[in-house]
Parts: sequence; C-alpha cells; structure tokens
Amino acid sequence: MEKINLVSASGIKIEVNDKGDYITINLADRTFPKRFANAFDNIKKRYAEINQAKLPETDALALLDVEIETGRFIAEEIDRLIGAGTCQKVFGDIVPDMYAITEFFEQLVPIIQKCGRERNAQIRSKYSAGRRGNR
Repeated sequence: MEKINLVSASGIKIEVNDKGDYITINLADRTFPKRFANAFDNIKKRYAEINQAKLPETDALALLDVEIETGRFIAEEIDRLIGAGTCQKVFGDIVPDMYAITEFFEQLVPIIQKCGRERNAQIRSKYSAGRRGNR
C-alpha cells in the first residue's frame, strides 16, 4: 500500500524551555495568519477596555487584579493561537506579565517570518514555470 507523508509541509518546531518542550506552528495552515491577527486584535481590545475603565491608581490591589486577569486572558489567547499548553511550556506555573508576553512574541515573530520566507521560496522553486516546462 502507498503512503503519503506530509511532514515537510508542516512547519516550525520551536524549543521553548530548557526541559526540551517545544511548540509547533504549522505554516501550511492557512488559518494561522488570520488567527494570529485576531489574537493581537483581541489583546489590543482588552488593553483599550482597561484604559477606559479608569481604575483608581491608589487601589493597588484592584490594579493587581486587573493585571492578573489580563495576563490570564492573554495566556488563553496564546493557547488558542498556538495550542493548548503553550503558556505552561513557555512561562511555567505563572500568570505572565506584559514583559514576559512581549519578550515571547519578540522572539517568536522573527522565527515565523524567517520560516515563512523559506517556505515561500521552496514553493516558488518547486512550482516555478521553468520547472513545469513552461516558458
């Protein structure tokens, strides 16, 4: 029986901690770019809501509660985008603050961009007019 193996069509396997855990982002999934954009839109909307709430700056516990709730919200968005358990692998047993989340995305985005460019070059090479015999 014949077998088709599409492993090369998948995408990126990224190690995210010293324990050898990794996340996988499948660049063949055409929904990923839209889900990525939606996650960022949801995060921006969340921050707009927080800024409009105008919590009293003197209520440190209320501000801390908002930060915790926001960190959990963003962690859920990341897990929805990349896969369940992503934040556990990346951040461990914490509610990540904005610095940790920003650092994660600052490292992740260039990897996605680089692998996307490489994948597009492979596709252009494989399906070029010259390869198919068209001139």
